[in-house]
Amino acid sequence: MSLRRMGLGLTTNLHPAVPPDPWALAAVTPGLVDFVEYSAPLSLEEARTASTLFGRVERAELPVLFHPVHLNLDGPELEPVETLRALDAHARAVGSPWVGNDVGWWHGRGTPFSGYHFLSPTLDARSLERCVAHALHVQAHLSVPLYVENPVINARRGGMHVLDFMAGLHARTGFGLILDLGHLFSHQLARGLPLESGLEGFPLEAVREVHLAGGVVAQHGGRHTYFDDHTQPVREELFTLLESLLPRLPDLQAVTLELDGHADGLARRVAQRVRPWVPRPSEGSVPAQPPPVGCVPAPDGALLASAWEVYDRTFGRAAEPDDAEGARLELDIRLSAMAE
Repeated sequence: MSLRRMGLGLTTNLHPAVPPDPWALAAVTPGLVDFVEYSAPLSLEEARTASTLFGRVERAELPVLFHPVHLNLDGPELEPVETLRALDAHARAVGSPWVGNDVGWWHGRGTPFSGYHFLSPTLDARSLERCVAHALHVQAHLSVPLYVENPVINARRGGMHVLDFMAGLHARTGFGLILDLGHLFSHQLARGLPLESGLEGFPLEAVREVHLAGGVVAQHGGRHTYFDDHTQPVREELFTLLESLLPRLPDLQAVTLELDGHADGLARRVAQRVRPWVPRPSEGSVPAQPPPVGCVPAPDGALLASAWEVYDRTFGRAAEPDDAEGARLELDIRLSAMAE
């Protein structure tokens, strides 16, 4: 399979009042960015209605990547087949070479969770099995590759390192990985680990896309927590990690700057800093992606239903979780997002 190497990209939520404007930046500074990554409803028709600037996506002023954040890759129910067919039609219509999303439970039958924060899986073997079932089901109904992204982890649940969890997901499916550096930072802080912990032995050759986003580290008592808030400045630690990692990613296709809410000038400065590290687009081959296989065996109902344990632990209905302080902080983040 040959996929176009997308180069360096910038995100947009397709609302004219929310900077940055990647198309304007590309016009004023040619060569600054190579593509636009956007989030929108899975259905093409809904995206056209809901997203003010969707016409710019369809005019192909720059190549685009579709990041369908309303796509469940965990939870007690699989995505309906008709929903996945709509997602596939959307991706093909805009020419998105792949789609990818954070591994998590994003919505309950179409209703997003509070503050649009998904529920991250417990990092254990049973949750891994459940996420494998979801990912295989989604890919079975797509004609473009599905890449899976490491989730935000603000509370310790389960004994696995998040990179071991993602390595297991790749090993079971063969799907490419999206490595979000801020999300990784959230996990390392939650567990009190160095930022690069877990990268030794991680299948870096499977990483197809890297996300670099704004965020902030807050202190609560003696604990530090990473808030995945794209409107905030990019942490200096993450610039350092990105620069050191890029030479170790042989099949990387794209680096995406998630700078939603940054003024155009600020976004330009971040892109100018990263631009020398990221080659311009070219054609390149990637390891074989498992092809769509039609239907896959339905997972055991009890396995899917085990996602409710994550819900109960997140919203405080279960017994004391592994990390009670982290669970309280996570709930505070959700309440803050709702209040805002």
